[in-house]
Amino acid sequence: MRAYVFQDGNPLPIALTIKTCRILFDVWDEVYRISISQAGLARMDTAAPNLEGVSRRCGSVRNFGLVDRSVLQPWTSYYVAVVVDVDPTWPSFWPWVDQWIANPTGPMIPFNTPTSSRSQMAFRTASFVP
Repeated sequence: MRAYVFQDGNPLPIALTIKTCRILFDVWDEVYRISISQAGLARMDTAAPNLEGVSRRCGSVRNFGLVDRSVLQPWTSYYVAVVVDVDPTWPSFWPWVDQWIANPTGPMIPFNTPTSSRSQMAFRTASFVP
């Protein structure tokens, strides 16, 4: 996942941060091994017993530092654009991915992407003034 901060009207992002989840099913222990990397943080290795646990660890974002507030100009409008790349290895995974990613909650709305790949979803928030 890549999250960009844009100033309204400017096509160039002022900030970028990246979160990567690598997921592997451990056939011996019957758990999903997850390695989570995020810009500026140490890698976290964890496990989940099922796909719901994988979704909680990789599909949600909390305390995701995007940009130092001092970089944002007062009374200036910004938005956050997020690109999520998913590379599943089996076809039956797609319906679950569609349900998991395609229906964001809160003020996020889908926006068009330049790719026709089904493995990429992109969203942008409503504009905000810090």
